[in-house]
Amino acid sequence: MYFNMTWPGFNGVLQAMAPGRFAAAINQAPMRRHGAGYAGDWLKARIAVSKSHALPPAHLLRRVFEIAPNYAAAKDMLCHTPIAVPAIFILSGVRDGEGCVIERTENAFALRMMDAGRVCAGNHFEAHPRDTKRGWRPRPIDSAGRAQCARSLPPGLEDFDWFIPPIANAHSRLAFTANAASHALAVKGVHGTADVTQTLTLAA
Repeated sequence: MYFNMTWPGFNGVLQAMAPGRFAAAINQAPMRRHGAGYAGDWLKARIAVSKSHALPPAHLLRRVFEIAPNYAAAKDMLCHTPIAVPAIFILSGVRDGEGCVIERTENAFALRMMDAGRVCAGNHFEAHPRDTKRGWRPRPIDSAGRAQCARSLPPGLEDFDWFIPPIANAHSRLAFTANAASHALAVKGVHGTADVTQTLTLAA
Protein backbone atom coordinates (compact mmCIF):
# COMPACT_ATOMS: atom_id res chain seq x y z
CA MET A 1 0.00 0.00 0.00
CA TYR A 2 1.13 3.55 -0.68
CA PHE A 3 -0.36 7.03 -0.80
CA ASN A 4 0.18 8.80 -4.13
CA MET A 5 -0.24 12.60 -4.26
CA THR A 6 -1.35 13.06 -7.86
CA TRP A 7 -4.22 14.22 -10.06
CA PRO A 8 -6.92 12.37 -12.06
CA GLY A 9 -5.64 10.64 -15.17
CA PHE A 10 -1.93 10.71 -14.30
CA ASN A 11 -0.61 7.14 -14.17
CA GLY A 12 2.86 7.74 -12.75
CA VAL A 13 4.10 8.73 -9.32
CA LEU A 14 5.74 12.08 -8.61
CA GLN A 15 5.56 11.93 -4.81
CA ALA A 16 4.23 9.27 -2.49
CA MET A 17 4.61 7.57 0.88
CA ALA A 18 4.48 3.83 1.61
CA PRO A 19 3.85 3.37 5.36
CA GLY A 20 6.57 1.29 6.98
CA ARG A 21 8.71 1.24 3.81
CA PHE A 22 9.80 4.61 2.38
CA ALA A 23 8.74 7.98 0.97
CA ALA A 24 10.00 9.53 -2.26
CA ALA A 25 9.55 12.40 -4.68
CA ILE A 26 10.81 13.47 -8.09
CA ASN A 27 12.38 16.83 -8.83
CA GLN A 28 12.77 17.93 -12.43
CA ALA A 29 16.40 17.54 -13.45
CA PRO A 30 18.41 20.32 -15.08
CA MET A 31 18.45 20.59 -18.86
CA ARG A 32 21.45 19.10 -20.66
CA ARG A 33 23.43 21.76 -22.50
CA HIS A 34 24.04 21.10 -26.20
CA GLY A 35 25.38 24.52 -27.08
CA ALA A 36 22.26 25.40 -29.08
CA GLY A 37 20.73 28.03 -26.78
CA TYR A 38 17.75 27.43 -24.50
CA ALA A 39 15.22 26.58 -27.24
CA GLY A 40 17.70 24.44 -29.16
CA ASP A 41 18.79 22.55 -26.04
CA TRP A 42 15.13 21.90 -25.14
CA LEU A 43 14.35 20.61 -28.64
CA LYS A 44 17.35 18.28 -28.69
CA ALA A 45 16.27 16.89 -25.31
CA ARG A 46 12.72 16.25 -26.57
CA ILE A 47 14.02 14.46 -29.66
CA ALA A 48 16.21 12.23 -27.47
CA VAL A 49 13.24 11.35 -25.26
CA SER A 50 11.10 10.41 -28.27
CA LYS A 51 13.73 7.85 -29.32
CA SER A 52 14.02 6.19 -25.92
CA HIS A 53 12.33 2.92 -24.97
CA ALA A 54 13.16 3.28 -21.27
CA LEU A 55 10.66 4.12 -18.53
CA PRO A 56 9.74 7.73 -17.80
CA PRO A 57 10.94 8.61 -14.27
CA ALA A 58 7.37 8.85 -12.95
CA HIS A 59 6.61 5.33 -14.19
CA LEU A 60 9.78 3.99 -12.59
CA LEU A 61 8.81 5.58 -9.27
CA ARG A 62 5.37 3.99 -9.54
CA ARG A 63 6.98 0.58 -10.10
CA VAL A 64 9.24 1.16 -7.10
CA PHE A 65 6.27 1.90 -4.84
CA GLU A 66 4.42 -1.13 -6.14
CA ILE A 67 7.17 -3.74 -5.71
CA ALA A 68 10.12 -2.50 -3.60
CA PRO A 69 9.84 -3.99 -0.09
CA ASN A 70 12.13 -1.50 1.65
CA TYR A 71 14.41 1.54 1.33
CA ALA A 72 17.42 -0.45 0.13
CA ALA A 73 15.49 -2.08 -2.69
CA ALA A 74 13.92 1.23 -3.68
CA LYS A 75 17.32 2.93 -3.78
CA ASP A 76 18.77 0.16 -5.94
CA MET A 77 15.94 0.38 -8.46
CA LEU A 78 16.07 4.17 -8.65
CA CYS A 79 19.84 4.11 -9.17
CA HIS A 80 20.14 1.37 -11.76
CA THR A 81 16.94 1.18 -13.84
CA PRO A 82 17.36 2.97 -17.21
CA ILE A 83 15.04 5.96 -17.62
CA ALA A 84 13.94 8.00 -20.62
CA VAL A 85 14.95 11.43 -19.32
CA PRO A 86 17.17 12.73 -16.48
CA ALA A 87 15.54 13.12 -13.07
CA ILE A 88 16.28 13.79 -9.44
CA PHE A 89 14.83 11.35 -6.89
CA ILE A 90 14.60 12.19 -3.17
CA LEU A 91 14.19 9.07 -1.03
CA SER A 92 13.75 8.52 2.71
CA GLY A 93 13.35 5.32 4.68
CA VAL A 94 12.22 4.32 8.14
CA ARG A 95 15.57 3.80 9.91
CA ASP A 96 18.19 6.27 11.09
CA GLY A 97 20.43 7.32 8.21
CA GLU A 98 18.05 6.17 5.48
CA GLY A 99 17.87 9.16 3.18
CA CYS A 100 19.47 10.17 -0.11
CA VAL A 101 19.24 12.21 -3.28
CA ILE A 102 19.72 10.24 -6.50
CA GLU A 103 20.75 12.38 -9.46
CA ARG A 104 19.97 10.43 -12.62
CA THR A 105 20.78 10.57 -16.27
CA GLU A 106 19.32 7.98 -18.58
CA ASN A 107 21.88 5.29 -17.71
CA ALA A 108 23.99 6.71 -14.88
CA PHE A 109 23.53 8.01 -11.37
CA ALA A 110 25.24 10.03 -8.67
CA LEU A 111 24.28 9.56 -5.04
CA ARG A 112 24.18 12.11 -2.23
CA MET A 113 23.56 10.53 1.17
CA MET A 114 21.84 12.09 4.15
CA ASP A 115 23.98 14.70 5.91
CA ALA A 116 23.25 16.05 9.39
CA GLY A 117 19.84 14.39 9.39
CA ARG A 118 18.51 15.80 6.12
CA VAL A 119 18.69 15.57 2.34
CA CYS A 120 17.86 18.52 0.09
CA ALA A 121 17.57 18.98 -3.65
CA GLY A 122 16.66 21.74 -6.03
CA ASN A 123 16.47 21.42 -9.79
CA HIS A 124 20.19 21.22 -10.49
CA PHE A 125 22.81 18.51 -10.15
CA GLU A 126 25.27 18.78 -7.29
CA ALA A 127 27.01 15.41 -7.54
CA HIS A 128 27.13 15.82 -11.34
CA PRO A 129 26.66 12.57 -13.27
CA ARG A 130 29.48 12.68 -15.81
CA ASP A 131 27.93 12.24 -19.23
CA THR A 132 28.22 15.65 -20.86
CA LYS A 133 31.12 18.02 -21.44
CA ARG A 134 28.86 21.05 -21.85
CA GLY A 135 27.22 20.80 -18.43
CA TRP A 136 23.64 21.37 -17.32
CA ARG A 137 21.19 24.26 -17.23
CA PRO A 138 19.44 24.57 -13.81
CA ARG A 139 15.66 24.79 -13.88
CA PRO A 140 14.01 27.96 -12.57
CA ILE A 141 13.21 29.55 -10.19
CA ASP A 142 16.55 30.05 -8.32
CA SER A 143 17.31 26.35 -7.91
CA ALA A 144 20.53 26.93 -5.95
CA GLY A 145 18.83 29.42 -3.64
CA ARG A 146 15.98 27.02 -2.90
CA ALA A 147 18.38 24.20 -2.05
CA GLN A 148 20.44 26.45 0.20
CA CYS A 149 17.31 27.68 1.98
CA ALA A 150 16.24 24.09 2.64
CA ARG A 151 19.65 23.26 4.12
CA SER A 152 19.53 26.26 6.43
CA LEU A 153 16.07 25.60 7.88
CA PRO A 154 16.11 25.04 11.65
CA PRO A 155 15.17 21.57 12.90
CA GLY A 156 11.80 20.84 14.43
CA LEU A 157 9.63 22.99 12.18
CA GLU A 158 5.94 22.15 12.40
CA ASP A 159 3.26 21.85 9.74
CA PHE A 160 4.34 23.82 6.67
CA ASP A 161 6.52 26.43 8.36
CA TRP A 162 9.29 25.39 5.95
CA PHE A 163 7.21 26.37 2.90
CA ILE A 164 8.60 29.88 2.54
CA PRO A 165 10.29 31.78 -0.31
CA PRO A 166 12.41 30.88 -2.17
CA ILE A 167 11.29 27.27 -1.56
CA ALA A 168 7.75 28.49 -2.21
CA ASN A 169 7.76 30.28 -5.56
CA ALA A 170 5.57 31.06 -8.55
CA HIS A 171 5.96 27.51 -9.92
CA SER A 172 4.84 25.77 -6.68
CA ARG A 173 1.68 23.66 -6.97
CA LEU A 174 1.89 21.17 -4.10
CA ALA A 175 3.57 20.91 -0.71
CA PHE A 176 3.78 17.76 1.38
CA THR A 177 5.52 16.14 4.30
CA ALA A 178 5.74 12.38 4.78
CA ASN A 179 7.15 10.11 7.47
CA ALA A 180 7.07 6.47 6.41
CA ALA A 181 8.24 5.35 9.86
CA SER A 182 5.33 6.95 11.72
CA HIS A 183 2.88 6.67 8.79
CA ALA A 184 2.21 10.43 9.00
CA LEU A 185 1.41 12.47 5.90
CA ALA A 186 0.30 16.04 5.22
CA VAL A 187 -0.34 17.52 1.78
CA LYS A 188 -1.91 20.69 0.38
CA GLY A 189 -2.40 22.26 -3.03
CA VAL A 190 -0.84 25.65 -3.61
CA HIS A 191 -0.60 28.26 -6.34
CA GLY A 192 2.73 29.91 -5.82
CA THR A 193 2.89 30.85 -2.14
CA ALA A 194 -0.90 30.80 -1.65
CA ASP A 195 -2.88 27.81 -0.37
CA VAL A 196 -5.65 26.68 -2.75
CA THR A 197 -6.80 23.57 -0.85
CA GLN A 198 -7.22 22.55 2.73
CA THR A 199 -4.45 20.43 4.20
CA LEU A 200 -5.06 16.68 4.10
CA THR A 201 -3.50 15.00 7.12
CA LEU A 202 -3.01 11.35 7.96
CA ALA A 203 -2.09 11.13 11.61
CA ALA A 204 0.80 9.04 12.89
